[in-house]
Amino acid sequence: MNGHRPSETHRRTLGSRMTMMQKLISQVRDLGFESELLTEFETELARIEEEVEAITPAPPLHQARASLAELLLLTYELRPRALKAYGEVAAANASYLEQASARLTELAQRALDELEGESTQEVSASAVPEDPRRDRR
Repeated sequence: MNGHRPSETHRRTLGSRMTMMQKLISQVRDLGFESELLTEFETELARIEEEVEAITPAPPLHQARASLAELLLLTYELRPRALKAYGEVAAANASYLEQASARLTELAQRALDELEGESTQEVSASAVPEDPRRDRR
C-alpha cells in the first residue's frame, strides 16, 4: 500500500470481504463458467490481500459439526419413506435407496463421531493444568 498499514478492524473487514469474493468465484466455477478473467481476478485478490495484510476470518466454531449434522439429516431424506411424499417408490428402487441411504447414514455418523473425538482431543490437549497454588476455597 502507501506505507500505512490499515487498522486491525479494516484488515478483518477486508479479509472477510475477500474470503466471500473467493467463495463466489468458486461458486461461479462450480456452475460451469470458467474464464481467464476469474483467474486474473483471483490473482489480483491475492495480491491485494497480501498488500493490506488482510486478516482472514476463522470459520464459525462449530461449522464442521453443523455441516456434518445437515449431511446426516439429508441421508434420511433419501429413504423411500421420505420420498413417498412425492409419490410411490418402485420396490426395486426402494430396496436400493434404503441400502444406499443406510450406507451414507453410517458414513456421515462415523464422520460426526470422528469429528467429535478430535474436538474432545483438542480440548483435552489445550487444557491448562490446574495450578496447585490456586486457592480452592
